[in-house]
Amino acid sequence: MKTAQGEDNFVKASRAFHQQHASRMRYPCILIALALAGCATTEPQPQAGPSRVGDISNPEAEGRPFVGMTKDQALARYGQPKKQTITDEGENWVYILNTGEIIGKAFIPFNFKPTVPRTGVLVFAPDGRVKKFNWDTETNG
Repeated sequence: MKTAQGEDNFVKASRAFHQQHASRMRYPCILIALALAGCATTEPQPQAGPSRVGDISNPEAEGRPFVGMTKDQALARYGQPKKQTITDEGENWVYILNTGEIIGKAFIPFNFKPTVPRTGVLVFAPDGRVKKFNWDTETNG
């Protein structure tokens, strides 16, 4: 009889313990569930507007410009320039051609080799068309 009564006391003590601590465990579980629900993401929506240099959805963005290209064509192909200046040659638009590469390599641990920015410069004549350009090419190394 002592064994049955001992088990009965153990079951009572176990229930009391679980009842006392079960309410304490509900709140952290609810908080964790809410935190995980807040981590849900949605698919990124495609951005409307001009393409950017390096935008793989626009294969023309990787192409070289041409003499006679209008400002609207340049904007549609390469997006807004990083810098615009006016010199005695005309209006200059400067693009950084490998921004993604520069940013990406910055996060590689122990990458001590600096990534040299490649630039592209469009020089516009007074009629708003490209009269000359300087477009860096990719170097291996």
